Amino acid sequence: MRQLGQIEPGSRVYTFDWWPKKPLGQLRRRLCAFLILLGACTFFLPIIILDSPVLERTAWSPFNIVSKLFEGELPALGGGFDLDLISIALIYWLMPFAFMAVYRSGPPKALLAIGWIGVALAVTLRRGPWEVSTFGHSHMRAGLAWWVLVCVMPALLALCFATSLDREQALKENI
Repeated sequence: MRQLGQIEPGSRVYTFDWWPKKPLGQLRRRLCAFLILLGACTFFLPIIILDSPVLERTAWSPFNIVSKLFEGELPALGGGFDLDLISIALIYWLMPFAFMAVYRSGPPKALLAIGWIGVALAVTLRRGPWEVSTFGHSHMRAGLAWWVLVCVMPALLALCFATSLDREQALKENI
């Protein structure tokens, strides 16, 4: 948040600029790209770990879940998909668009919108990794991928507003 100044001279009312207007600097772009690639790598890491094996597997990655669903070997509960599964899939679907938005010139408006959508989806992952019940199985715990995936979009959103990271680069250019 950046303070713009007084609305009228001598008044005590100030306006604030809530939306980032400057393009992302090199450091913020690199950090955003790292976060997106880290989130994309979680597609192959275990997202849930079961106590008893299902289809001879206890650790399930999103890749395993998707492949078994499309093969028809892993039925979705109630004949449909769970809200948690849809949220996870949409977060993965947003990642390529976020990567394109990072390297887009101009203010990070697209990345800001993607970040807000991702945060909303991360919030819909009901109880989060602490109380996982995605498939209705009571003996299940969250894997590393779930913990990372829940944090990627809020971190991207925070980087949109972290303009102070670009100030160091400006200081180095002036010296």
